Amino acid sequence: MPHFSLRTALVIAAAMAFAPPAISATFTPNTFFDATDATPGDGHCDTDISLPGDQCSLRAAVMEANATPAADTIQLDLVGGSYVLSIPNTSGDENAAETGDLDIRASLTIQSNAGLLSTIDGGGLDRVLHVQGTTDLVLSGLIIRNGHATDSNSAHQDYFGGGISLNNTGDNLIQFCIIEDNVANAGGGIFDGAIGNTSIYYSVIRNNRADVNIGVTNPEGSAIRAQGNDLLIQSVSIYGNAMLGSGAGNRGSISLHDGSLQMYSSTVDGDNQAGISAYRADVTLNNVTLSANASQGLSWGNLNNEATKLHIRNSIIAGNGTDCFVNPQAGATIDIDGHNIDSDGSCGLSTAPADGNQSGVQLEWMLGPLNTAINLPARFPWPIGPATDTGNPSLPVPANPDADACVLYDQRGVQRTTGACDVGAVESVLLFKNGFEGIPI
Repeated sequence: MPHFSLRTALVIAAAMAFAPPAISATFTPNTFFDATDATPGDGHCDTDISLPGDQCSLRAAVMEANATPAADTIQLDLVGGSYVLSIPNTSGDENAAETGDLDIRASLTIQSNAGLLSTIDGGGLDRVLHVQGTTDLVLSGLIIRNGHATDSNSAHQDYFGGGISLNNTGDNLIQFCIIEDNVANAGGGIFDGAIGNTSIYYSVIRNNRADVNIGVTNPEGSAIRAQGNDLLIQSVSIYGNAMLGSGAGNRGSISLHDGSLQMYSSTVDGDNQAGISAYRADVTLNNVTLSANASQGLSWGNLNNEATKLHIRNSIIAGNGTDCFVNPQAGATIDIDGHNIDSDGSCGLSTAPADGNQSGVQLEWMLGPLNTAINLPARFPWPIGPATDTGNPSLPVPANPDADACVLYDQRGVQRTTGACDVGAVESVLLFKNGFEGIPI
């Protein structure tokens, strides 16, 4: 065994203490073509395509980013096309981004230029993004679409998360994105099994499917399936997602167990099952609209002696098959006494009308149809309707899980009015509240 003197040990320790930090790299794909990197780890994004000059594909950029120790950036600025994944995954358990989905194994930001949405298309071959390892992820300005996580081999995890599967130990930020037209057994749009925090801002999650025909387990989470972590959703429009086939479990557009959900200034509309289905999870809703979902707007429950909490403020749960199915056991805390509206009396709001709650108010009496012509589709309050100016009269505050006041910014990022705000996801503050604010002219 080699012998090291104390002086040698101190020199080594000092060198390690003052070692330069890993340098982050930025990779900028210059082709929409899907190909692997020629030499992963050399710091040079160039595919094995035999063409003059560098051919940096999105897949090659991911492979290079995986090989570096620092948190890298992939900058997408090509216009006029989509990054379509076209290399089939035939093994089911390949996790080096060489085939099928883009496996992300190191901290990474993938972003478009400001004002640009870049499309990453799964090509119907596999899911689109698979995030693993001790990593932090940022996605900004992306359209994630046409992912199919349809491998029925339960040893592979390839049946969760049609668009994005978050299996990392780290934090995730998704902002200014559209997650659409993806299919999986669980988590049609997003499967969130990350050990950390996931935050979604100013995004649209639509037309995703959780499919029983994949045949692994009960379909859950047509838009998002989350388990055991903390999920924050703010200024997000979730609509038109659906379950395919029958089954049990958490059958909602957002399905979660354990962990927590904080949701602010957001809409969940038109799922063929529930809007939110939560079990053994803390749920906070403030200025949220759960509307026109076929089974329940909100399903929530816990096991005996689990100290889970349901906190609802300034929110609309209306026009659903049943607005609420709330099943608290011992240890649960239900706090719904604050300027909420339901349409069928199932949410228990009638027990606290003195706190501004309204019950038995039909959806069409207070909100217009879902306006899909705006960037973040929502239902707008009718002027002089039961949702207009009937929220908490306190000064609006930034999103806070214990707040009774309205959230400062509505789903579109519009600052809410002082005084009593509008109940639900959207504040009609423009023009003269004549009902035309949400209608393109």
